[in-house]
Amino acid sequence: MNSTLHSILVVSLGVFLAGASDPSRANAQELPAQELPAKENNVAIAPPAPFDLADCNGTWRPLNGKLSGRPVPRSQLESLVLDIDGGRYQTRGVGYDESGDLISGEANEGQPQPIDMVIKKGPNAGRTIEAIARLDGDKLVICFAINGYRPSSFESNDENQTLLLEYQRSAE
Repeated sequence: MNSTLHSILVVSLGVFLAGASDPSRANAQELPAQELPAKENNVAIAPPAPFDLADCNGTWRPLNGKLSGRPVPRSQLESLVLDIDGGRYQTRGVGYDESGDLISGEANEGQPQPIDMVIKKGPNAGRTIEAIARLDGDKLVICFAINGYRPSSFESNDENQTLLLEYQRSAE
């Protein structure tokens, strides 16, 4: 696996490629809400409910993922761990450790929850990654911007260049 793809998978919440975030947004506190299409993969979906980051506290492990529309191999997901504690996160993987702040934007009804990951520690320190998130009990879906623009839907394909990860809350 090439090192860029490996970095994207390991970083998880700190995912980016060159130019994926705008450093000028590192201190941004207000995030614009984005519209969610009425369908995902041609299946009607219920509008996402806004949530508080405290609802995401715990340890999360990825169940599956897609990078630019292609499935992420299970073997690449197995070593990833995401810990969330209020407004802080840490991602860990084999030989990798990164942490930072999570900033939750205001989500309007029917729109995905915007979140920013402000990376404080690790090889990507100083970067901010834009994403959207959906929480459903013990499942957390995060769609990360690879191209530097906040995703507008929970969809990953060649055109939108996103990393879509579905996590399960761990009993740990």
